[in-house]
Amino acid sequence: MGENNLITQALAGNDQAFLGLIAPYESHLLKICFSFLKNTLDAEDACQEIIQKIHVGIPSYRGADFKAWISRIAANHCIDMLRKRQFMEIELEETRIGPQSNGVRNDNTLSPEQILISKETKDELKHIINALPVPYQEVIQLHYFSELSYREISQQLGIVERTVETRIYRARKMIARVWRKNAAL
Repeated sequence: MGENNLITQALAGNDQAFLGLIAPYESHLLKICFSFLKNTLDAEDACQEIIQKIHVGIPSYRGADFKAWISRIAANHCIDMLRKRQFMEIELEETRIGPQSNGVRNDNTLSPEQILISKETKDELKHIINALPVPYQEVIQLHYFSELSYREISQQLGIVERTVETRIYRARKMIARVWRKNAAL
């Protein structure tokens, strides 16, 4: 049975057709998840969540390239997971008191003022990145937070590697401009 026929049947609510449609792409989705999450168990969990999202979202599929559509869903899901993970790590880092001996603060432990300044800096940077146009947000997050190479980002987003390089360059310039403007205030 062809992919278009499976899509039509899946859109009509046929769960078996959906399973037949998604089965050839499971390893592709797993590779995407692993490229973002760098952990096999997290990637497998994310892959299952993505398949559920695809199943629920199949009515919104508009007949374009199915593989590109599910790849975009996978990438967005993994980016959201990384954001949540990063937020939780920051929260844990800020609440950690650090080692103490005899009630004396260790030099490696941040003071409450330093923690506040660090959090404010991170929050401001997140705010600036989130204010960027979506194409620039994507490449910055994939490169700096997901630690993907230009080639991996190119493959992930389906764009030329030179475009990735240009977008990262422009995004850094935009971030620097806003950062300097905010520092001057």
